[in-house]
Amino acid sequence: MADRLSVKDRSELMAKIKNKNTSIEIRVRKWMFSRGFRYRINVKKLPGSPDIVPNKYKCAIFLNGCFWHGHNCPDGHLPKSNIEFWKNKINRNIERPAN
Repeated sequence: MADRLSVKDRSELMAKIKNKNTSIEIRVRKWMFSRGFRYRINVKKLPGSPDIVPNKYKCAIFLNGCFWHGHNCPDGHLPKSNIEFWKNKINRNIERPAN
């Protein structure tokens, strides 16, 4: 099936996909804050730039999306255009070390 968007429009649309402050990150942070947890977000000094790092605990929380990380769930479907590009891109994301 052909893409309904031009290459330029598809590129602009894909560029708008957020990599921080996503809806799931905000929901998790609100839940944690309401239960007394305090944390830092998107900590660049730690390997992989974790999404949430609780202040009192030595841990890091990564909230990986289905699309970018190739999870096997119904929400992780590929775009209908440029399929080989996206397969390769997602496979590189999966194989890439988180540092």
